[in-house]
Amino acid sequence: MYKDVFIADFSMLGSRLMSYCQAYSNNCINESDDYLQFISTLESSQSNNPNFLFCNQIHSLSTICSCFLDKKRLEDWLYDYDVELFERDREVCVVCAGNIPLVGFHDILSVLSVGYKVAVKPSSKDKFWYSYIKRTLCSLNPFWEDRINIVSEISDVVDALIVSGSDSTIDYFSKKYYNSKLLLRGSMTSVAILKGDESRDDLDRLALDICLYSGMGCRSVTNLFVPESYDFSHLIESTALSFKYLSKGFYSSYLQNKAVLTLSDTSFIDANNFVLIQDFGAKISTPPAGIVYYRTYSSNEEILGFLDNNITSIQVVVNYRYNDLFVNFGDSQKPKLIDYADNVNTLDFLLKSL
Repeated sequence: MYKDVFIADFSMLGSRLMSYCQAYSNNCINESDDYLQFISTLESSQSNNPNFLFCNQIHSLSTICSCFLDKKRLEDWLYDYDVELFERDREVCVVCAGNIPLVGFHDILSVLSVGYKVAVKPSSKDKFWYSYIKRTLCSLNPFWEDRINIVSEISDVVDALIVSGSDSTIDYFSKKYYNSKLLLRGSMTSVAILKGDESRDDLDRLALDICLYSGMGCRSVTNLFVPESYDFSHLIESTALSFKYLSKGFYSSYLQNKAVLTLSDTSFIDANNFVLIQDFGAKISTPPAGIVYYRTYSSNEEILGFLDNNITSIQVVVNYRYNDLFVNFGDSQKPKLIDYADNVNTLDFLLKSL
């Protein structure tokens, strides 16, 4: 049965990758060829993209293994789709963004889970991990060799296309492939709500939500809601401990933005790794690297009104129960299999569109 093979193989893949992540983190000796290729992929990825620090790559891989490739999680995810999962001949193209390592993995997993073949177009900023994942998976079961195709170009005619990227990227694909079934994901960002009584542990976890992947993911917290007269000093202390997740490019942007703001006599709060700027706009936006926006509030109605007006631009909401977007401190970068990007169920799209 296709579903059984899928779950067995991808859970084994998760176990293999997690063992490598743990070996790397614990400085254990492992001289197997596949592990050496794992280390080589870490090195090549950071050399190709300086934002892909080793710690961020390991975090992404570990999260994929624990949140996506756990056998029980896979079984629960696909439980309601049992009769619809079988091997199919049609191919779905997945165009991956390059903002964080393996950001397109969930889409690839979704396509394969329902039985379609997948053509993967990696970003030039993340061009090594997808080939490594395929190679490792096929070493466990050669069945997947012709089910996964890593491509450098996309055919002019495709049945279905899943694209994540900038708004300009989305505009390009929507015009060129208007006759195809399209699932397009543009720019999103995330917000955290602070009440002023957070513990140090809460703020340490929030620091990860802000700093992981240099703040470049759609699940990265780039906007804060704080009470009036909020004291940022404790949050700044916490983010200082998470500086290792910030790339040199992010820090350079911070220094440049701070200099520009100082020269222009613009008010800001220096958090030492980034600057905090108060935003009075009605629309949420993703700030440039090195900047985090904050807004003050005096009532719950203000928060709710802002979220309602910006729901199509927000991926997650930290520390505030709002629709299905709520996550706890420290969990913004730990999506579950059912946490679909842009809140569009990828499995339903695939099964109902093709």
